[in-house]
Amino acid sequence: MSLSACPSCDGLLPNGAAICPHCDAPRPRGWAARLARVAVGGLAAMTLMACYGGPAWIDDCVDGDGDGWFPTCYDEPCDPEVDPNCDCDDARADIHPGAPDVFGDGLDSDCSGADGPGKRRTDAGIDAEEDAGIDAEEDAGIDAPP
Repeated sequence: MSLSACPSCDGLLPNGAAICPHCDAPRPRGWAARLARVAVGGLAAMTLMACYGGPAWIDDCVDGDGDGWFPTCYDEPCDPEVDPNCDCDDARADIHPGAPDVFGDGLDSDCSGADGPGKRRTDAGIDAEEDAGIDAEEDAGIDAPP
């Protein structure tokens, strides 16, 4: 049996003792033993997760209005130039990409970024068709409001 000195008194401690038999002081534990316990605990947790699966992943990107189009899921505003498939109003099923958009009703029903069919806004906020000299309503035979 090997002995070591007690740090609290002049007595000797057997290597397996948790407290000093002379002064009842707890035996100091080394950092290596604590590190080993933490590592073993982490490995056990990883093994259990590999065998039984980890915690359930919750998809917080849901279709609020049931129209099959999803809003942006990254806490950013819906931008049709960045994501043309983004539902710009997930509270209304009649507003989604590809929905019919009536000019002049004040609603961007097709999530193009502008009111009216075929309109797309650019980064500068200028209508791309107007900038190119194209009048989509006139070409379609629709009278634009004055």
